[in-house]
Amino acid sequence: MKKGISKIFTSADRKTFITKVFILMLALLIVQHFGLVLSIIDKIIDIIFPFLVGCGMAYIWSLFQNPIEKIIFPRSKKKFLQKLRRPLSIIFSLLVLLGIVVLILYLVLPQIYNSIVVIAESAPLLAENLRTWFLDVTSGLNWAEGIRENVRNLSIDWEELAKTIGDALQNSAGGILGSALNIIENTVGFFVAAFTAIVFAIYLLFLKEKLIHQSKRVGKAYLPEKHWQRVRYVLSVLNETFSKFFKGQVLDAFVVGALLFIAMLIFRMPYALTISVVVMVTALIPMIGAFIGGAVGFLMIAVTDFRQAVIFLIILIVIQQLEGDLIYPKIVGDSVGLPGIWVFSAVIVGGAIAGPLGMIIAVPLLASIYKIFRKNVNKRLSEKELGEDVESVENPPYVNK
Repeated sequence: MKKGISKIFTSADRKTFITKVFILMLALLIVQHFGLVLSIIDKIIDIIFPFLVGCGMAYIWSLFQNPIEKIIFPRSKKKFLQKLRRPLSIIFSLLVLLGIVVLILYLVLPQIYNSIVVIAESAPLLAENLRTWFLDVTSGLNWAEGIRENVRNLSIDWEELAKTIGDALQNSAGGILGSALNIIENTVGFFVAAFTAIVFAIYLLFLKEKLIHQSKRVGKAYLPEKHWQRVRYVLSVLNETFSKFFKGQVLDAFVVGALLFIAMLIFRMPYALTISVVVMVTALIPMIGAFIGGAVGFLMIAVTDFRQAVIFLIILIVIQQLEGDLIYPKIVGDSVGLPGIWVFSAVIVGGAIAGPLGMIIAVPLLASIYKIFRKNVNKRLSEKELGEDVESVENPPYVNK
C-alpha cells in the first residue's frame, strides 16, 4: 500500500501538497486574527520607516553624487585620492543640496509670510476688487443679472469673521498647550528618525557597489535563473524610469520657473522672484503642481492688482501649454510613457495615499508597471503569431482620426 502511494505521489507532489496546505492554514490564521496582523504590520512599518526613508534619500542623493564623483573627482591611480573620492563627492553633493534648500527657503519664506499678512489685512479690499471686476465683466449680460444682483447685495462682516478665526486659534492653542508632552515626544521622535535615515543613506552611498554585488549573489543563490532574470529586468526598469523621471522633472521645473520669472519681469508684476520659485518647487508634482503654485501667486498679486493677477494666470496657462507640448517631451522624453489620464490618476491616487511625496512617486512607479505590462502584452501577442499587428493594437487607426 505504501509503495502504491509513493508511486502515485512523487516527492515533488508531496512537497507541493504540503506547501499548499501550509499557505491555506496561514491564510486562515491571518483572516481569523486580521486586526492583530494589521497591528503587527503597522508596528513593523514604524520600525523600518526611517530605513525606507534612508533608501529613498540615498537614491535621490546618488543622482547628484554620481556625476560629481565622475566629473569633479575623476579616478586617479593614487590610493590616497581614491579613498577620498567617495567621501568628498558625498560631502560636496550634500552641500549642493543643502545650499539649494536654504536658498529656496531664504527667498520664499519671508515673502510668503509678508504676503499672508498683506492678504489678511487686505481681504476686504481684495473682495471688493473682485466684486467690482465681476460686475464690470458681466455688465450688459442679461443671463447674469440674477448673479450680479446677489453679488451687489453680498455683505461680509469682516470683524465677526476675524473674531471667529481668533477664537478658533485660541482653542487650538489651548489644545496644543495641553498636549505639550506629546509635541515634545513627537519632535524628539522625528529628529531621531531623521538622523537614522541620514546616517543610513550615507552608509548606503559609501557601500552601494558592495551592497549591489551582495544582492546579486543572494538573488542568484536563492532564485531560479528564470525568476532571477525577471527580477533584474523589473529592477532595471524601475531604476531607469525613476532616475530619468527625477532628473527630467527637476530640470523641467527649473525651466518653467525661469520662463515665468522672465515673463513676470516683462509685465512688471510684483513678487516675481518669490512666485517663480514657489511655482518651480510645486512644479515637481506632475501636471497639477505648477497650478498649485500659481494659485498662491494669484492671491499674492490679487492683493495689489486684481487685473494683473488675471494676466498672471493667463501667462501661467500659456507657459504650461508650452511646457506640455514642447519642453516636457524634450527634457523628460519617454521616461514616463504614460497617457495623460494615467498620469493624472497616479497624481490623485498617490496624493490621497501619501500626500505630496505620493504625488511625485506614483507617476514613475505607474510608468514602470505600464512599461513592464506593455512588454508582456507584446510578447504574448508575438507568441500568438500576431506580432505584425502589435503596432495596430497599440495605436488603432480610429485613435488618430
